[in-house]
Amino acid sequence: YRFVDGGFQLGKGCKNRFQALYKARFAETISSIDLTPGAGYHVAMSAQQEVWEEPPVLQISGYPCATHDSGPHSINQEYASVGVAANGWEVFRGITHRHWWIYYTEDCGGDGSHTPLWYLTPQAPNMSQTSNMGGRIGGCTNTMQWPPEVNWTSSVVIHRYFCDQDGWNDGERPRPVVITARRAPISPRPATTTT
Repeated sequence: YRFVDGGFQLGKGCKNRFQALYKARFAETISSIDLTPGAGYHVAMSAQQEVWEEPPVLQISGYPCATHDSGPHSINQEYASVGVAANGWEVFRGITHRHWWIYYTEDCGGDGSHTPLWYLTPQAPNMSQTSNMGGRIGGCTNTMQWPPEVNWTSSVVIHRYFCDQDGWNDGERPRPVVITARRAPISPRPATTTT
């Protein structure tokens, strides 16, 4: 995007992403949306809105092992927000290896066996669900977990993760995984509708 004439110019490929991720956040400051084909899509904004809010991005580093038949290189990557789920939390998807997801959900597995946590998982979420977003019944597909009260103002060190060869690590192995928020997730807020 680029700022032009009191708004910003979106490339054609960004139209749906803008409508899905940002329209709700700028609802009070957007004065018009011009979708006329051309160099891009112009979104006129009021003078009060001077700061463009980019979506949160998380980065995982230090995952040491293969998991769910994927090498550690597929997990050690950046994850960008794809929108806000019905439970009010950001949902993230791997930028390079897109089969990995990060999301917060209650009752993963649908059987009451898992407390509300953030999960790294190859199980795509149903963003319209407020609990058990992975949809699996009787088991929670995930490879890393961390509590919702993490402090995203700094890097988060995670000790609980899964390796195909060794199973779950709960701190027995010395090498932790680090999650860094390049742009921190915001606390729960209204869901966005993805297209």
